[in-house]
Amino acid sequence: MHFFKLYAKFSEEGLSPAEQLTLAFMYDRMNLSMNRREFYDNKSHAYFITYSREELAGKLNVSVNTVTNIFKSLKAKGWLIIKQRFNSTNRIFLPISLK
Repeated sequence: MHFFKLYAKFSEEGLSPAEQLTLAFMYDRMNLSMNRREFYDNKSHAYFITYSREELAGKLNVSVNTVTNIFKSLKAKGWLIIKQRFNSTNRIFLPISLK
């Protein structure tokens, strides 16, 4: 069994429960990425994660459209930066540090 940490900052910032859970999955994956050099983007000078909308929809038990809407909302609120890539998974950066 794997546990995910929900940070108080998520609710303090007024994020919806779906947004909070999405970020919990993403920050958990970021912790793994930070231990692997191949997840470091030299142009952005930052670590990134990859998460397909389909994979995240399965984990959250929601539709891909719902995940797309959550991503749009989190991008607008400054929690996500998504770099589109041709013929590859998108790189997702989490610009807000929780440390």
